[in-house]
Parts: sequence; C-alpha cells; structure tokens
Amino acid sequence: MIDIISKKDGPRKEDVRLRKLIQENKGTITAMADHFSMGSYSASKQPAQQNSNAEQGKASYFILSAHDNAEPPKPYVRVSLNGRVVIVDDRTSKQMHFIGEVRHLNGEKVFLLATEENKFFSPADEDLMNTLKELDHIKLDAQFDEDMLSAKIHEVLGLEDI
Repeated sequence: MIDIISKKDGPRKEDVRLRKLIQENKGTITAMADHFSMGSYSASKQPAQQNSNAEQGKASYFILSAHDNAEPPKPYVRVSLNGRVVIVDDRTSKQMHFIGEVRHLNGEKVFLLATEENKFFSPADEDLMNTLKELDHIKLDAQFDEDMLSAKIHEVLGLEDI
C-alpha cells in the first residue's frame, strides 16, 4: 500500500488573515507608498497615457529636488571623520569642492591639498589650490587642530560666516 501525502486544498489560515489585513488597510498603505515615492506609486497604477514623446520613441527625464535652487549656495568647510576636507553647501548638504585630506605621514598628522604632487587621482580646481597652497603639508596637533584648519581655510577663501 502507498500513502500519498499532498498539500491541503485552499489557502493557509495565515495567508487569509494577511490578505484581509492588507485589504482593510489598503488606503493607508497606498497613502504611505505615495508619500515615500512622491506620488509615483499611484501614478504607476494609472493607465499609461499616450504622449508625443512616447509616440516618437523619445524618453522623458525629470529631476526632482527637495530644495529651492533659486537661493545661492551657502558654502562652509567641513572636515569629516575620515579626514576628507570639503566645501559643502549648508542649504543642501551637497559637496561643492573636494579640497584635500588629513593624513598621517611619518607619525604626524598633516593636511594635504588634493593635487597631483600629493598623489590624488582627481586633483581639485587649480585656482582653489593656488589660493590654499600655504596650507599644504601643514602639521595638525593640539595647537592647530581640524577645527582651526577649517576656520583657516574659511578665512583664506573669504567665505561668509554661517
């Protein structure tokens, strides 16, 4: 005699409860999906509309930004935890310029400008480097730390206080 063991017919109890829960909260789930996707979730569920670009085989691209681009950038100098020294826009937190790095050389902490001489693959803007060349290979210690370096770069470049 052979016993045949098969899956029972119908959905499992857990699946039925989950489907019911999702169905009861569909409005909330959709609202959250729209919030996270900035409305593109509901838009993707709508029937595709014919537009002239689609008919011509051209793609349309849109760039969404949460910040108002009408305001000019408000730069400040930041030394990150990994030693990167950058100029960042205070309004958008986007990096504007990479200036250099704080590195350990021969047992000392020094600031290196992002130049080819300092073996950086992607050197920074030449005018910016010429302005800051006096700070290249400056030693950092208790008397002149990262905050003071940031302030000095800020002063040399003539950036406004934030």
